[in-house]
Amino acid sequence: MQIAHAEFKRAIEILSGATLPSTKRPIPTLKPQAELELDDGHFAVMQAAAELYHTALVNPAPGQAPVAADAQAFLRTRGIADFTIHHWRIGYAAGGQLARYLIHRGLDVRKAVEIGLIQPGGRGREHLHGRVTFPLTREEQTAFLVGRAVGDAHPKYLGLPISKPLYYDGTLPQTLERNKAIVVEGPLDVLTLWQWGYQHDYSLIGLVGTYLKADALDLFERFGHIFLAL
Repeated sequence: MQIAHAEFKRAIEILSGATLPSTKRPIPTLKPQAELELDDGHFAVMQAAAELYHTALVNPAPGQAPVAADAQAFLRTRGIADFTIHHWRIGYAAGGQLARYLIHRGLDVRKAVEIGLIQPGGRGREHLHGRVTFPLTREEQTAFLVGRAVGDAHPKYLGLPISKPLYYDGTLPQTLERNKAIVVEGPLDVLTLWQWGYQHDYSLIGLVGTYLKADALDLFERFGHIFLAL
């Protein structure tokens, strides 16, 4: 395409020596979807999912013990200590339980489908199945969940299809009151610095993604110094 200054179809014809049939079709236009406005029901199912996944990791049922052991071993290899797992409520999505658990709690399963925790179709397939889960907390409320593959599954990190906040310790109001911040890529980077004690002098923030949105840049304006450790 670059050498011949040709479009894709013409480049294929040049390389193959054949003339491809015309495939002119109308280009579909996608209507932008309005961002889902989260309500108390959405936050409640995220909170319940974080609790269920945390229990599945630290106190698994007998049938879940082998897969939970794999998740525990993964966290150990990354140097994540037990006290960190409990403070940050790290979990494991064993799968096949969330819908029943929400019903048991009297919560609306449809809310879990709307935010992507449970895939649509009625089979209860969980979006983060087989992944270590990291809840993002805001004012003692779970505002997002991101899952990290234990093995070679792709993508390595998987979030929910809703607005994604930054990852920091939302359980303590003074988390963002430091004058200096260290910005890292993902949850495990934040947890490593947290275990090393950097939270006493720095605000620790994980991007959990590849780009910054306006609200993230607004947050960064409060710091006098920002260190990028990407």
